[in-house]
Amino acid sequence: MGPGHYSDTGHRFRFNRFDRQDGWFFPDPDVDPFYDYVFYNSDTFPTPPVGYESLIVEMYFRLQVDQLTHSREVYNFMSFIGDLGGVQGILLQICGWVIGGFSSFHLIFSTVSALYFFKSSNEPIF
Repeated sequence: MGPGHYSDTGHRFRFNRFDRQDGWFFPDPDVDPFYDYVFYNSDTFPTPPVGYESLIVEMYFRLQVDQLTHSREVYNFMSFIGDLGGVQGILLQICGWVIGGFSSFHLIFSTVSALYFFKSSNEPIF
C-alpha cells in the first residue's frame, strides 16, 4: 500500500455459549460464555477522505449477532456399559461367569464322587 491509499478493516466479536455437564455420578450443568474474534472484511481505497490525508487505516470492532453453542457431557460409567452391550447384557455376562463357574465346579465334584468311592481300611472289600 503506497501513498494515497488507505485500508478499511472490520472485525467482529462473536458470542459463544459453552454448555457443559461435569460430574461422574451427579451431573452438574454449567454455562460458560466467551467471545471469539472474527475477521469480517477488508477493503483498500485509492484516496483517503478529505481532511484525513495522513489516514492509513480505519478499523471497526463490532459485536456480531451470530451465536455459537458448544456442549459437552461427561462420559460416565453407565454410558460405558451401555456402549459395551447394554446394562442387561453385561449383568447377564457377569452372572454367567459366577453361576457358570460354580456350576462347572459342582459338576466336576459330583462326577468324581459318583465314579470314585472312598473305602476305609476296616471295611471288607466285598
